[in-house]
Amino acid sequence: YGPKESIATITINAIVVDKTDLTSTLTVEFISTEPTNIILTANPETMPSHDASSSLTAEIKAKGRKSFAASVDVTNEKSVQDMVAAVMKHFGKIDILVNNAGATRPAMLHKMSEQQWDEVVDIHLKGPILCIQAAAVIQDLPF
Repeated sequence: YGPKESIATITINAIVVDKTDLTSTLTVEFISTEPTNIILTANPETMPSHDASSSLTAEIKAKGRKSFAASVDVTNEKSVQDMVAAVMKHFGKIDILVNNAGATRPAMLHKMSEQQWDEVVDIHLKGPILCIQAAAVIQDLPF
């Protein structure tokens, strides 16, 4: 930020990558105490039937902020890149990336199939890396 901008006038653009549950609600409440535009994301399989994203988006807009919900498969590089490009188109920059997507499978570890394990690992490890890379590359960040 340049020297002419004061802290009070800066609007923060945040992406919350989550499954839209209590954690994302609390994250949004915390982030939205400041002038923040918030983009909520969720898995395409759960988002269309999930009212939480719409409800949170409406709450953010009621505070005079901008918000939209986007579906993203964090395990798919193209899906992540498309989501980040949509954010950049709407807001021009990304200040905060909350990587909070997570998954569990209904199996105890010793009974979990290899496919179930791969799904969990992809969401928990690959997803954050893809989101960080996409946000850094599109903004040409120096790391």
